[in-house]
Amino acid sequence: MGSQAPVLGAILPTSLAMTIKPVPPEDKQRTLSEFRERITADVEAGIDGHERKMTRLGFVFLAIFVGVVGLMAVLP
Repeated sequence: MGSQAPVLGAILPTSLAMTIKPVPPEDKQRTLSEFRERITADVEAGIDGHERKMTRLGFVFLAIFVGVVGLMAVLP
């Protein structure tokens, strides 16, 4: 028989397809709502953390800028 590719039925038996049951719409909606809530909370936490880091970085650059300008004003 040589090197023929396996038939899909040999990899995924048809009996497996018969065991998959449809998900009721209520369960699907509930699961999607929970997923959206978790994603929204994670995204908001990520945005808050990013804003906090960027604010701190902004103050560091502002301090460096003020220090350099102050140093240039003091030096002749």
